[in-house]
Amino acid sequence: MRIISWFSCGAASAVATKLAIEESDTPVQVVYCEVVEEHPDNMRFLKDCEEWFGQEVLILGNDKYNRSIYEVFEKTRFLKGPSGARCPGELKKKVRYEFQE
Repeated sequence: MRIISWFSCGAASAVATKLAIEESDTPVQVVYCEVVEEHPDNMRFLKDCEEWFGQEVLILGNDKYNRSIYEVFEKTRFLKGPSGARCPGELKKKVRYEFQE
C-alpha cells in the first residue's frame, strides 16, 4: 500500500500534504504534475514546501507535449468542448493515472 499526495503548488494541497505526512503511519509520496505555463513562483513555493514537508516532491509531466498547454492545443487541434478543456486531461490526469498504476 502507498499513499500519494497530489501537490498542486497551492495552499490547500500544501496543508493537506503536511497533514497526511504527519498523520499517516504509511510513507506519503508527494507528487506534482508540472505544466510549464503555470506561474513561475510555483517552483519557489514547491521548494519551500519540500523543506516544510521534510521530503522532496516528485515532479512529473507529459513530455509528449513538453508539459505545455500550447503543444496540447497544437498537436490535438482541440481547445475546449462541452466536456471541458483537453489540456488538464493530457497534462495532469493522464500523468496521474499512469503513475498510480
